[in-house]
This record gives sequence, structure tokens and C-alpha cells, in this order.
Amino acid sequence: MLNYWKDLVDKANNSTWFELRANYGKVAAFSYNSDTQRIEAKKKVFDLLEATARDLYRDKIMQVVEVNGMQEKVIHEEHPTVWDFEWGPEPSTEAIKPPKPYDLTVL
Repeated sequence: MLNYWKDLVDKANNSTWFELRANYGKVAAFSYNSDTQRIEAKKKVFDLLEATARDLYRDKIMQVVEVNGMQEKVIHEEHPTVWDFEWGPEPSTEAIKPPKPYDLTVL
């Protein structure tokens, strides 16, 4: 009977998963046991983040956290005050050059 509880505690401590959090509260969790499952779980949590961050959790801090036993590591975080925008074209070389010096004389 003692081994049953020891095995149960060992399994709980060796559990690994990804969590999606909104304002530091858990929204979803995706568990994995192998490297292949880890890749799939990571893809699922980022897909869910992409699907919900702009609508359902629009004004919330979004985090993807990797949990390994009792250790947590934030691997991605998005804040609502950071805007997404596309960069325009690169400035021309003329716009980057410093202005020509002026000849200042006193009248």
C-alpha cells in the first residue's frame, strides 16, 4: 500500500504540461509524456493563444507556462498594451544622411 502512494506522488512530481493563463489564472492545460507529445502540446497551446488572445481575452495578460513537476517557466507572454503593427518600407538612404552643415555668419 505504501508503494502505491509513493508511485502516485512520484507520478505527480514528474508530470509535465503547458498552461495557457489569462491574467495569471489557468485557462487551459496540455499534458505530455514524450518529446513528440511535447511538440504537439506546445503547438496546441500556441494555437489556442492565437485563437483567443485577440477576442475572448483581448484586454488580458496572456502567458504560456511550461510546468515540470513543481517548477514553472514562463516561455511566452503577451501584454494588451503592446500593439501589433506592420513595419513599413525601409527608409531611403537620403532620409538617413545627416543634413548639410550651414555657414553661419554674424551680420
